[in-house]
Amino acid sequence: MLRLTIVNGQLKPVSQLRDYTNGGLSLEELSLWEFFRDTYNGLKLIPNPTAETRMHSSDHSVFMNDSGNVLKCRVI
Repeated sequence: MLRLTIVNGQLKPVSQLRDYTNGGLSLEELSLWEFFRDTYNGLKLIPNPTAETRMHSSDHSVFMNDSGNVLKCRVI
């Protein structure tokens, strides 16, 4: 079975292994099990220059390359 997603009007395969290998520098030390147990896909946060404090308690790790995930990141 192959999961597909639409990115910019094109069908792209969804690969959890690609997400793991492109997970970002802050996730390099995680094993495959820890990666899927402790993180999930989320949306990148848009910086708000007027905000004085961060309103989220989770850390975000951007993908190392775009991987079709231009607007997504991994939430820890």
